[in-house]
Amino acid sequence: MSNNTINAIALFVNGVEMILAKGYKLFRYNIETKKATSFSHLVDPKNSFFASFKYTRRIFRAEITHLYHFQNDTWICIAKKGLFRYNKASGLFEKCCDIEKGSRPMNLCQGGDGTIYYGEYCYNPERNPMRIFQSKNNGDTWTVAYEFKKGEVNHIHGIFNDPYTGRLWVATGDSDAACVFGYTEDGFKTFVKKYSGSQQYRVCVPLFTKKEIIFATDSQFEQNFIRSINRITGEVTDIQPIQGSSIYAVQNGDLMMISTTVEPSEVNKDNYSHLWCSFDGHSWKEYVAFKKDVLPKTYFQFGSIRFPHYENESEYAVFSGRALKGFDGESMIIPIKELKK
Repeated sequence: MSNNTINAIALFVNGVEMILAKGYKLFRYNIETKKATSFSHLVDPKNSFFASFKYTRRIFRAEITHLYHFQNDTWICIAKKGLFRYNKASGLFEKCCDIEKGSRPMNLCQGGDGTIYYGEYCYNPERNPMRIFQSKNNGDTWTVAYEFKKGEVNHIHGIFNDPYTGRLWVATGDSDAACVFGYTEDGFKTFVKKYSGSQQYRVCVPLFTKKEIIFATDSQFEQNFIRSINRITGEVTDIQPIQGSSIYAVQNGDLMMISTTVEPSEVNKDNYSHLWCSFDGHSWKEYVAFKKDVLPKTYFQFGSIRFPHYENESEYAVFSGRALKGFDGESMIIPIKELKK
């Protein structure tokens, strides 16, 4: 396996250019020249300190999990207890939104009209109300766009823009009744619960093609599968069984990548995070797997392979490791042509 391993987390890829995180510091990196230059850092002294060390980063969840480049050249990243937006004047990422519930949302999403959304994510066994927030001014202010009422869901896995229909899909979990995969077409004035009531619809990240929606299930109760939704018939079918629950996935042109997370249960007994790849959504190949490290998951996180965001198609597959033996806080860069062998 020919690869370029970097001691940093890949957050963003645009062709051969990347943005990496090392703690709360951000760097630009060129894949071909292998040169890195300082870009910025987050203004959050306490969590920045915890993020500087491997074990405190994991114990306190002090990390940058996502970086987005939105319309109007707006850069926003997700970190502990806040959303941080790039200030061109200061050259720093400054907090633009405090997170009330949980440590952070699972993702951000921008609609076609420029509105940015996130959904609340926290441990919520009582199924108290969970909200979707929106910003219509590039992150300056945030208001509630929609609320799941008490008893509906445990938390929100994410909001996702379907490039083929313009719909915004929402995925929730975790108990059977709380698993919803539905959409809005009008900025959450209305919401359609298209699929619900089963672990088979426990989605974390959907992948969109012209004819289908591909996703992997995230269940500790049932065998997990990569599945497809036929856009015309609405039929949901199993494509590929996988070794554990799946939280992370990404698209880069025709390439789809899905990973499993080491989340032990009576069903998920595997102790490896597996990387699955496909170029058509139906023929899946396992490329690599990494064993969970020896540190307990309760304090030091589940073992998982994670992915950056791709702004434009790249000739490289990029993924990062968290809580994996020999692959924690690092990223691998692999030519896509190697995946096709």
